[in-house]
Amino acid sequence: MNQTTAHTSGTAPVALFVYNRADHAQATLEALRGNALASETDLYVFSDGPKSDADRAGVDAVRKLLSGIEGFRSVNVTARPENIGLAQSIIGGVTEIVERHGRVIVIEDDLVTHPATLTYFNRMLDRFETHAGVFSIGAYSHPASIMPVPDDYGYDVYAIPRMQCWGWATWRDRWAKADFAVPEF
Repeated sequence: MNQTTAHTSGTAPVALFVYNRADHAQATLEALRGNALASETDLYVFSDGPKSDADRAGVDAVRKLLSGIEGFRSVNVTARPENIGLAQSIIGGVTEIVERHGRVIVIEDDLVTHPATLTYFNRMLDRFETHAGVFSIGAYSHPASIMPVPDDYGYDVYAIPRMQCWGWATWRDRWAKADFAVPEF
């Protein structure tokens, strides 16, 4: 798809990855719906198929929940008949969304977001879009025991030398540089 702009809408779409925990998915959806930009956001939900018959009831419960999602500009659900695993689901889902929209916000079904999460991600995606050295925007801040930030640090954001997966966002050109063939991936 040829695009002359970096993204196609004012807000980045959300890719939500769910599996078999309806209570977690419900909490995640309620928190996302509570964001100021939810009604301006396209939501793409990727529901992986069951790994075994034991997981089928949980997957079905999540999918029933997904059939009634409201509060977003649009809702698109991909319900996979078979299990492809979280890694392949995320790689495929993120690739699909960035190819279509140029950027994406990624949330998994065990995250409960702050009401300003979508605003934060969209602002940071806009702010750092032209900074090729920034691969992704993260929503999680590590505890001071792991990632200490000096008391006199005067900024609202900081950079870390690695990606984290507890709520993140990226752009098409950065995602295209990821090498998923690395054996340790």
